[in-house]
Amino acid sequence: ALRLGFVQSGLTWSWGQDTSVTCLTEQEDLTCFISALKEEKEISGSEGVVLITARRDVSLAILISALANHSLLDSFLSVVDGLGDLEQLAGTRNIIFKSPGLKAYEEYYLYHFDRHID
Repeated sequence: ALRLGFVQSGLTWSWGQDTSVTCLTEQEDLTCFISALKEEKEISGSEGVVLITARRDVSLAILISALANHSLLDSFLSVVDGLGDLEQLAGTRNIIFKSPGLKAYEEYYLYHFDRHID
């Protein structure tokens, strides 16, 4: 966080030298994230929410750990129906990408659905 320009003063983090603009605590941030997912689900009329990362990495594990740490996992799971990553999904469909970046996913999508990714 320090290398990105955040400054810590006691338990409070702020962006840059302007300490009047403080960051949310991890618990506040997670609660806002859950609320935003819930609101998007309601607005869109979707049957469910699935969070998907581009790569198989530790990001989802860190999210789940933080949610459990703050006793927010049940609230999160009441909104989110599934978690996954594109690498594993592609592997289960026997889709092999030749490049390591996200460009390969975009090219696959364009080729098969004739549509660009937003």
